[in-house]
Amino acid sequence: MTSTHLTPTDLRLDETMLAELLGIRFKDLGHLTVALTHRSYLHENPSHKPDAAVSNERFEFLGDAILQFVVADMLIKHFPDAPEGQLTALRALMVSTTGLAIVAEGIGLARFVRASRGEGTLDGRGRPRILAGTVEAIVAAVYVDGGMRAARAVARRLLEPRLAEIALELQSANVKGRLQELVQATNGHTPKYVVVTRDGPVHAERFGVEVRIGDDVLGYGEGTGKRAAEQAAARDALANLER
Repeated sequence: MTSTHLTPTDLRLDETMLAELLGIRFKDLGHLTVALTHRSYLHENPSHKPDAAVSNERFEFLGDAILQFVVADMLIKHFPDAPEGQLTALRALMVSTTGLAIVAEGIGLARFVRASRGEGTLDGRGRPRILAGTVEAIVAAVYVDGGMRAARAVARRLLEPRLAEIALELQSANVKGRLQELVQATNGHTPKYVVVTRDGPVHAERFGVEVRIGDDVLGYGEGTGKRAAEQAAARDALANLER
C-alpha cells in the first residue's frame, strides 16, 4: 500500500506550489516549511529536525494576533455603520476554527500540510483545527519573511471571499428579519419559507422558494442555493406588502 506521507523533497515542491497559489515570493521558503509543519510530524520524525526544527505552534500564536487586527480593519471598512458588538461577533466568526477551516478548504490547504502518518491522511490533515492553525501559521510566516504589509496582503487575499459570504448572509438575514417584523406587526404570524422547485447540478443547485403565511403566498424567489432563493423571496414579499 502506498503511503500518503510526504518526504522533504515532495514537501519542497508543495511549498513552491503553495507560495505561487498564495501569490507570495518568499525570501526564505523555510518559513513556509515551519508554517506547514504540524507538531505530530516532529514527534514521529525526530531525525528530520534539520529540515524543520520547530512545529508551527509559535507561528499559530503570532498569526492569530495578526489576523485579529487585519480582520478588525477589514470589518470596520466593510461595515462602516455596524456597532461594536456586531463587529466583535463578525470578527469572532471569521477567525474561528470553523471560519479559518473554510478558508483553508477553499485553497485545498490540506494537501500541503506536513504531519505524522496518522495525522497525514487526508482525513487527518483535513481536520478543522489543524487547517485553521495552519492558516494562522502561514500568515505569520509571511510576516516574519516579508513584514506586515505582505502579511496583511495575504490575509486579505485569503479572507475577502469569506467576508463577501458573511456580508451576503447578513444581508439575507436583514431582509428576512424586516419581513418577519412587518408580518408579525400586521397579523402576529411568522413567515414560512417553502422550497417549490429544485434543479441543476449539485455544485450549483438552483432553488425556487415561496414565502407563505398559512396558504397565502407573499412572495417568490429563485437563486443558486437555498439561502439566496429565500432572500429573493423575502425581498419580493416586502415589495408586495409595501405597495
